[in-house]
Amino acid sequence: RFLSSFLVVMANQLSSLLRGLSGRHLRVSGRSAALRDEHSNLWGSFLNDGAELEAIEEAERKLKLQFPTALREFFLLADGQKPNSPDLLMAPKNRSLRFLSVKEARDLTRYWTDMSESPLETRWWREAGWQTGYVPIGYAPKLGIALCVSCKVGRVLRFTSPEVQASLSASGVMHVADSLEDYLADLDDHLSGARQPFVLGPKNRKANAPPPRPEYSI
Repeated sequence: RFLSSFLVVMANQLSSLLRGLSGRHLRVSGRSAALRDEHSNLWGSFLNDGAELEAIEEAERKLKLQFPTALREFFLLADGQKPNSPDLLMAPKNRSLRFLSVKEARDLTRYWTDMSESPLETRWWREAGWQTGYVPIGYAPKLGIALCVSCKVGRVLRFTSPEVQASLSASGVMHVADSLEDYLADLDDHLSGARQPFVLGPKNRKANAPPPRPEYSI
């Protein structure tokens, strides 16, 4: 009963965060004429409908992973973003990323995992900080930058692929938020102009907040 109540609370929290984000205007330059209209650049207007539970479970089976509850709920509420729409997610250093669908996240995770296990590539992926259990939810192909959720404890991280030449001098893995909920709250602050969390780094939590949880499987 406790677990059921916890899942309901988590789903409600994510739903509330997405509702808030959906009403935010994207921060775009004046050159983006298509987004100038007051009602045409709402963050939520570019989201796909939620994924089917079966699609999420199939992705978990193929990846041999169990998604964190928050990630499951996130995909159930929105299955990525619409084609030819502006990037909806952000990563540190103000990098904009495309919000991936379940299928896109699954396929990219499989590809990167296969690459990391290739004898010719293992060294580069290990040095870049890739770990089994990372699932990308946002991606900027030209930059090789992804926003990943760790399936171990649900942390959100920025990962830079070693496949992109420019990434060789970049930081491979960067902590972004302790949870998907914290990340969405930071994204809301970014869109509202309240803070610049993707320039200055993760939000400073209250002094009495518990320390980050260690990476271990439950």
